[in-house]
Amino acid sequence: MSRGLLAGYFLAGYPNISSSIALIKKSVPGVDIFEIGYPSRDPFFEGDVIRQAHKKVLEKEAPDIIYWKKLRAAIDKPLWIMAYKNDFIRNGLYRTFAAEKLMDSLVLPDCSDEERLDLQKELAALNVEVIGFVNGKTPPEQLDKIASNHKTIYFQLYLGKTGSTGKKEQRLSAHINAIKAHPGVRLLAGFGIDSAEKSCSLIDQGFDGVIIGTALLKALRESEGNMLRLIRDISCALTRQQ
Repeated sequence: MSRGLLAGYFLAGYPNISSSIALIKKSVPGVDIFEIGYPSRDPFFEGDVIRQAHKKVLEKEAPDIIYWKKLRAAIDKPLWIMAYKNDFIRNGLYRTFAAEKLMDSLVLPDCSDEERLDLQKELAALNVEVIGFVNGKTPPEQLDKIASNHKTIYFQLYLGKTGSTGKKEQRLSAHINAIKAHPGVRLLAGFGIDSAEKSCSLIDQGFDGVIIGTALLKALRESEGNMLRLIRDISCALTRQQ
């Protein structure tokens, strides 16, 4: 059993419709949570690697509802949908996904805390969780409110776009302790995590898991085998730490 959770980011339909579900299925042994990106024409919080992946998907055949049903059937682990408001919320598509049980949680980077809380209240009856967001500059009173209202929290290690490099992590212990003071809250770290060593270091600091996105897509651009090896390396390292 893993000491820390590994959440892996995959983009729906990438690298292509025919192979993406098979690729995700191959990742099941090492990944605890699947964060699936909903393709967007303007993924403005993403770095270049993920933005280019979105562009590639939408230049070809975009995933339809049949694709998402097949994906849901292929994964026996928690499935998060990562999406932007214009693509998924304002058009009401999230209601269809919730009603069809195509997701367990929603990751919404461009929503406010209030919008996330409103959506969580709306979706509670359908057993869909909305993930809370915090970062190293979130003030204490806001941390407490978010931790009081969300069972799972995504901690952005860096401010800026995904895949950021060359930035030092801030002192996180006060933020981690404030959140973990709320029983039952899971805290996962994301942004700039690209190795087993860094993943284990974050678990040692008190995080319950790590979210790997850009590093997985970078490895996949080299080869499917490289991506699966990275997943295996991180998963095995987390397991050995128990």
